[in-house]
Amino acid sequence: NGQVWGQALTNNSAYGTRRVTLRFPLAYEKDVPAVAARLREFLENDPRVQKSPPPSVSTASLTDAGVELLVEAWAGSSDAGALRTDLMQAAMSALYAPKARKNAAE
Repeated sequence: NGQVWGQALTNNSAYGTRRVTLRFPLAYEKDVPAVAARLREFLENDPRVQKSPPPSVSTASLTDAGVELLVEAWAGSSDAGALRTDLMQAAMSALYAPKARKNAAE
């Protein structure tokens, strides 16, 4: 409570844009670069994501269980909630997408 009483508060809803921030834990067995690439592709192709500042997908931390990806993107305030929901769906699709096979003999 000390921070609430002792510091100025910022009303983020007063601004026209919002940052959408999500963290995705991935097991080491997952193809982390492929998942990150699919998330970047989603962000680059979604018209709700602002181009400046550019969206980012980065490694936030390494744990005993795996890698944690940090995804950040800016969107209009009215789009932020829906973008967050769709981004989570895109992450699930990237995580559970079948791996592309190099050739039919595999």
